[in-house]
Amino acid sequence: MRVSVFKIFKYVFLAVLLVLIVAAGILLTLDVNQYKGDLVEIVKENTGRDFKIKGDLKLALSLIPTIAVDGVSFGNAAWGSRPDMVKVGRFEARVAVMPLFSGNIKVTRLILHDSEIFLETGKNGVGNWVLRTRGAEVKPKGAKAGKDKAASAKLPVFDIGKIEIKNAKLTYKNGRTGKTYTVAVPTLTSEPADGGAFMHVKLDVVYDEFPVKVDGKFGLLQQLIEDKPYPVNAAVVAGKTTLQVQGKIEHPAGLKGISLAVNFKARDLKDFGRFIKGELPGITPLSLTGVLTDEKGVYNLKSLNAGIGNSDLSGEASVALGGKRPFIRARLDSKRIDITPLQKEKAQKKRKKVFPATKLPTGFLLVADTDIKAQAGEVLLKGMALKDVSLSLKLADGHMTLSPLEAGVAGGRLAADLELSAVKGVVQINADVKIKQLVPSRLPKFRDRKIIEDGKTDIFIKGAGEGRSAADILAGFNGQLLVQIGKGKLQNSMVNFAGADLLMTTLSKLNPLSGQEKVTELQCGVINFSIENGMARTDKGIAFETDKMAAVGSGTINLKTEELDLGVRPYPRKGIGINAGKFTQMARLGGTLAEPKTKFDTVAALKTAASTGAAVATLGLSLLAEGIFARTTADDHPCETALGKTSAKSSATTPATKTEEKPQSAGDKVKGFFNGLFGK
Repeated sequence: MRVSVFKIFKYVFLAVLLVLIVAAGILLTLDVNQYKGDLVEIVKENTGRDFKIKGDLKLALSLIPTIAVDGVSFGNAAWGSRPDMVKVGRFEARVAVMPLFSGNIKVTRLILHDSEIFLETGKNGVGNWVLRTRGAEVKPKGAKAGKDKAASAKLPVFDIGKIEIKNAKLTYKNGRTGKTYTVAVPTLTSEPADGGAFMHVKLDVVYDEFPVKVDGKFGLLQQLIEDKPYPVNAAVVAGKTTLQVQGKIEHPAGLKGISLAVNFKARDLKDFGRFIKGELPGITPLSLTGVLTDEKGVYNLKSLNAGIGNSDLSGEASVALGGKRPFIRARLDSKRIDITPLQKEKAQKKRKKVFPATKLPTGFLLVADTDIKAQAGEVLLKGMALKDVSLSLKLADGHMTLSPLEAGVAGGRLAADLELSAVKGVVQINADVKIKQLVPSRLPKFRDRKIIEDGKTDIFIKGAGEGRSAADILAGFNGQLLVQIGKGKLQNSMVNFAGADLLMTTLSKLNPLSGQEKVTELQCGVINFSIENGMARTDKGIAFETDKMAAVGSGTINLKTEELDLGVRPYPRKGIGINAGKFTQMARLGGTLAEPKTKFDTVAALKTAASTGAAVATLGLSLLAEGIFARTTADDHPCETALGKTSAKSSATTPATKTEEKPQSAGDKVKGFFNGLFGK
């Protein structure tokens, strides 16, 4: 009688099942605990690490032998900072029997409960998870030989299937920096994927009460153990922040041969700040892509493209970790950098001093050495935009050089060279700043009210100082300040309205015609101070020329106390047909930079006329004295005098000649004044 194929299969299956049941029954009757010592020795011999089992070995009820044990610990590397690398409260492993005959270990299921995993690297970057290379455990440079007996036998092949981990704690210690990071791992599952070529891992992590999820495909455990190329394709999600990593690591043991494509996105920068324990503004969105590689201890981020809100950045950067401190090298380009979200609105508080006495930070100078070159088409600040910005920033052994720094500002061009260093908290700064052809009307202060038109301005600041705060540095500053203003138009009504600008208001009040005319034609302006040990001085270095008048000033600014002591005197330009007596007021600028005060004084102006003013004043001819004072002390070219180009003086109504003039007495000057009035 013929038997059907189905019946044959059924009988064979029942026979195999019966054999497995009998085999399982025999295994369950065995006292596997008698092999506990042998198992401990095998692990020690093959790994060179201590291995301890506190509880008894047990075989759980299963068709495949399942070893269960409590209290397992696996030793750390001989050079490690802790005795154990792994501690497990409860351990279960389903082990395939047949691979054991060939000396290999195949675990179809591994369960770990209440585990503590401690990972660390030595000073040369080698991890404690590296068991051996070519038959011996890898030790960091300088590590002392321990009691581990490194076996020369080849390690068995570890083939682990499904992994379940619950209630674990993972600690990582960086051997170079000494910093330690700890995360809680509520759950971790791993199972074979793509025919066993990868492990599909799902991981829940809690870092400082911040939940993080990992989902991706990784290489096999054996690839880690044998330090073979290790593939990675994973996504990390933390709140609204995601990180995708895809590529491989040629030598995972030492994190060498990295080639990983990185894609980072954060919907909100503020949310990302929670993860890094920092308060960040709510800028949306944030993105970064690039390729992370390494070569001879240098980690490179190539093909970098980043976006933060309205800002963009591209280029490449690298970090070398082998030296005294990290060395950062970057070449960056941007179309736009928007800094306005980072600029907090500060309440305007009335301060007694302008220069802050807050101690300047210096620690950043020793965090890393740098060589950074960057360019940006536009940098947005509150109320201002810098155009075509380029900079070169170098930092070496705590000495920072920003040279050059170039940018378009308010229609002009900025070029600066800065040096900064610090010794025991004392900051030393050397600055050379030039701004050419700046248009004042494009500055926030003047833009909305249209106080001035044109008036292209050059600003030069050069000098050096040192101190623990900005106030300290300026208190002993040595250098030069020069401001040159070109032709422009001042709106008289707006100048008076914008009282915050002390200089403009002073000039407006000195001009007797400012209330009658809408516009003042500015010919030039100069502010020229030499600064020595915190004292800014000028002798006729303040000068302004308009179509109707000119003003000359001298005095000092004490940068240490911030006290002002300046005097500005006006006089009429030649040929305008205005009574010179109207220009006898002198402005005294006193007070401090924070609280300046202006005083207008006719007597002070007369006293400054020296012998001429004094002689005329004694005649009691006040009106004549006013006219004589203005005419005899006038300077035809005050701007050039302020710049140090000329010191020649001449009458405001009489052209200067090359012939020498005899000194005039007070009477001659009075006579000349009358002649001028009557056209003689």
